[in-house]
Amino acid sequence: MTSCAHRQSTVTPTASQRPHQCTPLHGAIALGDGYTLLHKHAKYPILPDANVVQLISAFLQPGQEMPCIRKWARLLLPNGQIACSTCKETLKAPEQLQVSHNIKFLLNGNVQCSEVQYFAQIPIQTPDDTQKPWEFCTVVILRLYSKPDNKLLELSLQVISTSELLNDIIVTDVRDVRSVVAMIPNKLTLPDSDIEAECFCMVERPGLDISDLGIPYSVYMEDNDNDANEVE
Repeated sequence: MTSCAHRQSTVTPTASQRPHQCTPLHGAIALGDGYTLLHKHAKYPILPDANVVQLISAFLQPGQEMPCIRKWARLLLPNGQIACSTCKETLKAPEQLQVSHNIKFLLNGNVQCSEVQYFAQIPIQTPDDTQKPWEFCTVVILRLYSKPDNKLLELSLQVISTSELLNDIIVTDVRDVRSVVAMIPNKLTLPDSDIEAECFCMVERPGLDISDLGIPYSVYMEDNDNDANEVE
């Protein structure tokens, strides 16, 4: 990956240069509405990964050059949960892997599960405002899970929600994130199949919404590690 430490300082501001709200957490950036970026983050800003360049360009002004971004590892949510990311998971032993890098978020008004790749702040030009030439949009890069198996979800009264991990990547505003969930790998024979398949079962903290996965519920119907450019 190409380092943009020099290029970033002469072309666009970095997240560390932006004025941000006061926060009691060292190295954190309060984003408003109860969302806060938490330490750790990459040491240097870099060009976005090739598979997300086009997705990030949708947030930019027409004709704006692709900016460098700094990857952040964690996000504090309004409900007090901390969403982690997979950007360091490939370097860990299986017993050290996090389950908190899976989240529920809003996609076109519908709740869906996904795996967090990393968080980032995109500098966006505001050419009509000479007093504030840049603003930052904080986004999350996600790898989607499939929608839950409807038949199994209905038969289990929304107790068992199973999905497959897809190769689809999207970029969305961090304010679309709703909660942290665990996606537990398992092998099941689904109702419409005779073949045992690998899937992920969603588990979330008691007390959070469990009736928002698109299947009506009958009861309601009746009424730390560092290396080259990893983290610092």
